[in-house]
Amino acid sequence: MKYLSLIANLLVGLTYTIFGLNGFFHFIQLPEMNADAGAFVGVLMSSGFFSVIKVMQIVIGLCILIGYQRPLMHVLIAPITLSIVLFELLISKQPGVGLLLALLSSYMFFVYRERYFPIVAKA
Repeated sequence: MKYLSLIANLLVGLTYTIFGLNGFFHFIQLPEMNADAGAFVGVLMSSGFFSVIKVMQIVIGLCILIGYQRPLMHVLIAPITLSIVLFELLISKQPGVGLLLALLSSYMFFVYRERYFPIVAKA
């Protein structure tokens, strides 16, 4: 169980760090997008929102990799993971790495579930 959570943390951290850096340095060629996906990404890039997301991915991915506040980092990255999954399923209609990230993140929420109990406990 300990090794499985370590592997999941490494995969999530590396994925977000690498794809976050790719947003600035373009060292991984991304697949062609359909018209809707291209328009959506174009709006994100022209507004500057894409850069904010990429910086968050890099910072949170590195924090997960080095082990700094991992339960908190998984909470902070959850909305980005959900956005990736919804983009892949609803806009680009090509499931990809987002589903893997969602599965790994769900597993990490299960692993850290006791740390999250105070958030949802009655006062």
